[in-house]
Amino acid sequence: MEQRNNLKDDIRTEEISFVIQGPIFPEYTEAVCKSIRKFAPGSEIILSTWEGANTEGLDYDKLIESADPGNFIFRLPEKMDNGSDRYPMNINRQIVSTKNGIQLATRKYVCKLRSDLKLEGLGFLSYYCKYNAEIREPYSRALRHRIVTLCSANPKRLLPFPYYLCDWFFFGLKEDVLNLWDIPLIEEKDLRNRQEDGTYPMVDNFGNEQYLWISFLKKFREVEIENGYALTEENLEDSERSYANCCIFVTAKHANVYSMKVKNTGYGAYTAFSNAGLYTENDWLCFYNRHCYGNEKEKSDLFENLLFKLSVLLRSLKKTKFRKLYEVLKRIGNGK
Repeated sequence: MEQRNNLKDDIRTEEISFVIQGPIFPEYTEAVCKSIRKFAPGSEIILSTWEGANTEGLDYDKLIESADPGNFIFRLPEKMDNGSDRYPMNINRQIVSTKNGIQLATRKYVCKLRSDLKLEGLGFLSYYCKYNAEIREPYSRALRHRIVTLCSANPKRLLPFPYYLCDWFFFGLKEDVLNLWDIPLIEEKDLRNRQEDGTYPMVDNFGNEQYLWISFLKKFREVEIENGYALTEENLEDSERSYANCCIFVTAKHANVYSMKVKNTGYGAYTAFSNAGLYTENDWLCFYNRHCYGNEKEKSDLFENLLFKLSVLLRSLKKTKFRKLYEVLKRIGNGK
């Protein structure tokens, strides 16, 4: 099917509202604001944070301070790299601060980013303008155009979670990004198997990213999945179809965004070195071509896949003499 050429490659920065969402980090958020002023002059900066936050000295256009809705604590079956098995289920905080910030936006486009995520350019704009194959039903009921986000977790790599969309960064039409985040808050009655210490087993529930994406999809279609770990061939295919129609996956490096808090880990890493086991941009292109009749040239991920397998091995050995080799390879891959 022919691609629609209804977008120009020269989206003006004056057409963008940046919604900086989350707590104020004294060492990071000032740099986020400055990076937007540098790379997106004339854009609108909306700072959406919590009541009582210290915003002195920050360069923004609008401020909204919301009441903190709180969070829940999940218990993971295994400890994370930081040695903890506790997972903060803070999706309600994200929903409240993101939605309230977007509603203040006055520009055509919105870029939602975390309060530790600075710009190093505007690479995400070229991706947004490029991928315009028709959005298929039923997804076309919800979005006018795909939304740019960072490469998300690939269930075939490290985390066996379908519908696990990166929640750090989004760029798109204001109405589209608002529609994504206009979802109900999660309530305690929605959670399963409360433990004596007040935590909830992760294996019985959905993570932040899954709750966001599944709740959005349920606004216009059914999603059949028991819990976040219930990976099947069917829901894997379904989640990838939803990514093809609704999203554009870009690495943090190509999007020109950088997390000062977690640096080159998680969604901020080169895909082969992420501790989340990310899809590659080429993975997404394959979904796009297959499910949306895109006509983009696909590349081989052979080298990247080999590098990923090597990085997994070295990560498991990084407390030994292989640690330095792992760190060197990671720095090269991330370009930092």
